[in-house]
Amino acid sequence: MTSSGERNQVLGVRDLVYAYKTADGDLEAISNLSFRVDEGEFVSIVGPSGSGKTTLMKILAGLLRATRGSVEVSGKPITGNVPEGVALVFQDYSRSLFPWMTVEGNVAFPITRRGLSAGEVAERSRQSLSAVGLDGFARRYPWELSGGMQQRVAIARALAFRPRLLLMDEPFASVDAQTKADLEDLIASVHQQFGTTILFVTHDIDESVYLSDRVLVLSAHPARLLLDREVPLSRPRDQVATRELPDFVHLRSEIAGLILRPGHPVQGADPVQTR
Repeated sequence: MTSSGERNQVLGVRDLVYAYKTADGDLEAISNLSFRVDEGEFVSIVGPSGSGKTTLMKILAGLLRATRGSVEVSGKPITGNVPEGVALVFQDYSRSLFPWMTVEGNVAFPITRRGLSAGEVAERSRQSLSAVGLDGFARRYPWELSGGMQQRVAIARALAFRPRLLLMDEPFASVDAQTKADLEDLIASVHQQFGTTILFVTHDIDESVYLSDRVLVLSAHPARLLLDREVPLSRPRDQVATRELPDFVHLRSEIAGLILRPGHPVQGADPVQTR
């Protein structure tokens, strides 16, 4: 992986704080969080349940406004609106697709008002559907497809947008194990093919290591950064062989120790590092 000094920063988060208003005063969900994601990187975020991962994604997508701190995409601050060049893939794919539109219509919808010709919209839609293995399904409707195929449509729609930053909030949490493995390999292939910068939230430690260039580990509520670790695994990766590598097992154990046994780091693990 290219060093961060040779890449352009796509996402910059600095001293981010988010606090909910409650009857008893402000309750911090995120506390002084700082990290960056550079062009072409695949970065995963893991942490305990309730650690603020989804809240963070909503802030990055412009759906929530930070209490303090700064968030920038391509050098432009996020001020409460959906940032230019950012696409979001949700966990609940069934609600993110329009059931009355064809697959092609769903994929084309975000780009129909971007000044492209009808031919360009059709070509982008075709390329995106081909990238996720849905050639021949353009005229189908979402309700005619399996859950895994519906999530592929959601990914194709995001790709058609040609985002500078793709946010994925637990996108494979609602599918069975085999479909999940297929989708993991799909998004890894898409990342390599398009060079898309991806920030991926997951509860699955193995998934975070398998997919990523870097893994960020958040603390329990309120979210703080415990670890920012590069993944020392070559690409392409294999669902069986990669997961048996000593580097995979070591990093998975280090992350699991931080999440499942806070305050008791794994024996022999390196000190916590941030970039």
